[in-house]
Order: sequence, then structure tokens, then C-alpha cells
Amino acid sequence: MKYKHHIVFMGSPDFGIPSLAYLYQRSDIKLIGIMTQPDKKKGRGKILSPTPIKQWSIDHGIPVSCPTTKEDLVIQLNQWNPTLIIVIAYGMILPKIVTDSYHCINAHASLLPKYRGASPIQAVLLHNEKETGITLIKMNDKMDEGDIVFSQSMLIKQTDNFKTIHDQLSRLSVDALDHYLNNPQNGFPQNHQKASYCQKLTTKDRQLNPTDTIEEKYAKIRAFSPQPGAFFVQNTQSIKILDAHFKNNQLIPIQVQPEGKKQMTYDDYLRGGYPKLCLENE
Repeated sequence: MKYKHHIVFMGSPDFGIPSLAYLYQRSDIKLIGIMTQPDKKKGRGKILSPTPIKQWSIDHGIPVSCPTTKEDLVIQLNQWNPTLIIVIAYGMILPKIVTDSYHCINAHASLLPKYRGASPIQAVLLHNEKETGITLIKMNDKMDEGDIVFSQSMLIKQTDNFKTIHDQLSRLSVDALDHYLNNPQNGFPQNHQKASYCQKLTTKDRQLNPTDTIEEKYAKIRAFSPQPGAFFVQNTQSIKILDAHFKNNQLIPIQVQPEGKKQMTYDDYLRGGYPKLCLENE
């Protein structure tokens, strides 16, 4: 059978799995290899674990590579010699020799040029955006700066959080790739003057501060829900707020997790004798 494309997929977290499964199922595509980040130690036992993408590739019998250097990455791609590379949250900016030598399409979880970088889903929630989406770009060696070949938007509801947006955009990536593969286009340059950036987030970004407005606290709760969770410190104890209602300018906890305890409903928290949480502005 003559295939339309011989594709290498590059990704690491579970966000890319629906798109990977879609490519695997297409009869006109041969998935010749998968590239992902090396195994990392996880959990309390520090057990060396593969990325979700690597585990998927093992389960489906697709050749997988976990290069630790850009030199090894280039060598492996040259051995595979794909006609198209699909990149979704791989975790490394591809070197110029790759983006110049191969046709590389990246699915990015924002409406570029807004929110280039590592944390676009959290960023749209932290900034109270009303919409987000998936943008497909023809990659260059810069961070998320390539020409736009397709984009698809979606509205953000007030009840959305990181997980709901993550899951919707993960599925939307499939639709975007399907559209592009069936209707390939050259694309157009981004307006770099309108670009904004988001960085890798830290524990400090998740903290609810006394100086934060109610809106800012709610935005943080949504951006880090259900995991790892926004938190604040009350009476020297760290308490995660995993879910909350925002109504009539009041922030009402729904799901919480006191330090060193399992997560619980706020009602169970109060029944357990814990002090009422003070989320109002100071």
C-alpha cells in the first residue's frame, strides 16, 4: 500500500494520546516511530516510569526513542527519515537542522501568538480569558513562532478548570490534525508584536496570597484544579483548594486537602473540626 505520509510523532504527556491514536488508525498513514522524553522517577518510591506516550507506543508495538541529547535526536530522525513530523508537547525545542530538513507540524494549546511557551492552559485561566483553542504551526527553531497553518477556537466556561480545558483541547487537537491532513496549507506568519509568553510554573504560582483579589484566587484555583491544587497558608498549615464556587463575589470551597491529609469535601472538612477557611480579601 502506498502511504500518504510516513510520520514520526513527538510528544510526552497524555495530552497527545488522542492525536497519536488518531494517526495510528488512519489507513493512509504509516506511523514509523515515536519520540518522547526519557523515563523519570515518580511517586514516593521514586520508581523510574515511562511517559504516557512511551507507554502507549509499547502497548501498540510502535518503535520508540527517548534521546537525551539533540545530537541523538537528529541521528534517530535521520534513520527514520519521515515525510512528516507531528509534535505535541514534546518538551524540547527542535534544533534548526531538524526544522529545516523535515516538515514539522506542532499542535499548541493556545490561540497563537497568545501564550507561547510551557503552560498555555494554565495561562488562559489565570488571565480569565473567554476563549482558547488549538493552533497548528509549521515549526521553526524558535519557541512557538512558526507560520500558522490552522487554528480552531473554543469558549471557556466559568466552571472550566485545568482538567476540563486540557481534555477538550486534547480532543480538539485530533480535529485540527484531521482538517490539516485532509486540507494541507502553507500557512501565514504570526503577528509577533501581539505575542505573549507563559513560563514553566512553580509552587509560588499556586499560592493564594492575602493581597490577591477574589477573582485572582478563583483563577488560581481553576488553573491548578484538580491537581496539583492551589493552596493557601492558614495558621501555619498549608491547605489545598481543589475546587470552589464563585458566586455573588464570594469564594466558597467545595473540595479541599489539608496538609498531610487526603482530599475531602469542604463539609467533611468542617465536620472534622478544622477551622473555617478565610478566603475573603484582606
